[in-house]
Amino acid sequence: MHPLAQRRARAPHRGQQRPGAAVYREKVGAPMRATKERLRSGQRAGRLATDADLDLVVDFLHAPLTQRWPNRSGPLDDASADATLRAFGPR
Repeated sequence: MHPLAQRRARAPHRGQQRPGAAVYREKVGAPMRATKERLRSGQRAGRLATDADLDLVVDFLHAPLTQRWPNRSGPLDDASADATLRAFGPR
């Protein structure tokens, strides 16, 4: 049997989650959820706008790690995080 066919035969059936999805949720999803909770706390404390879309803020904060780092397309520094938080800060 061709190696690709063998791999497909071992793959989970539709509707079942593959092990990679669990690893992704643990390594990427969990930190993003934790970030959102921290942002929510900052929102309650008045450090972020009350109408700030926290999912969008999380995307802005994590984008350098998911886009810039693997593609080497820009720096990973405090400046981008600071700019994001200022953009969503209280008005």
